[in-house]
Amino acid sequence: GPLADQVTVNGVAVTGAASITTGSGNDFVTVNGGVFYDYSTYPPITTIVPSTFGSLTINTGNGTFSAANPAYGFGDSVTLSIVTVGGAASITTGSGNDTVSVSGVVTYDYSTSPPTATVTPSTFRSLTINTGNANTKLAGPYAPHGDSVTLIEVAVSGAASITSGSGNDTISVSGFVSTTPAAIIPSTFGTLTIDTGKGNDAITLQAIATGVLKVNAGDGYDPVEAGNVTATSGTVDGGPGTDVYQDDGGNSGFSVVNFEALLP
Repeated sequence: GPLADQVTVNGVAVTGAASITTGSGNDFVTVNGGVFYDYSTYPPITTIVPSTFGSLTINTGNGTFSAANPAYGFGDSVTLSIVTVGGAASITTGSGNDTVSVSGVVTYDYSTSPPTATVTPSTFRSLTINTGNANTKLAGPYAPHGDSVTLIEVAVSGAASITSGSGNDTISVSGFVSTTPAAIIPSTFGTLTIDTGKGNDAITLQAIATGVLKVNAGDGYDPVEAGNVTATSGTVDGGPGTDVYQDDGGNSGFSVVNFEALLP
């Protein structure tokens, strides 16, 4: 309904298709797996139990916002943590300043020095995220942001796409990066496509291994930062407007076009 809905799903196993629909309003959807520790031994034994689905569809409808101050209006929030989807996963949040977060989990073996990290990603055959049009449409590089999408420690065997529509959006896709000890465990994709549409969008790509990489930042002031991103082919396109690309090193396999400033 028009009021805020809250849906929390913990520790489930669905062999077929699962669907969550909340309608209009500023809704909160959370789907979690679990991490369990057996402290009867040293080091403790860690067991990770993801929530599993044959396929997963989440549609939260359109969020609501204050007409008096649309730049800071709220929207929907969707969080997936430690999930395994054998088929297709789709997240649609509609209009509003929405937040989508998808993550795996990092555990540590403290019997070694320094501790050894193990990444258990959230896994999907395909992943489609569409956050619609955000309400934040103010001009300038320091305008407040609208939709936010964060993927960290994920593995998509097929196609992954993020579409955020118009508005000042923030997109972050990353794997695991450690400095002590030095380690990079990338998030992996069959293909990765990001389209942020018109607006002042901030895109961060760190520790990613993918097939084809396509990034279209669209019209506006768009800062894009990339480090340790490897692709078989692809293009990162700043689009029309005044755009800045920052290369943090370790990147290969894709071209960078339509940026007015290249850093460092």
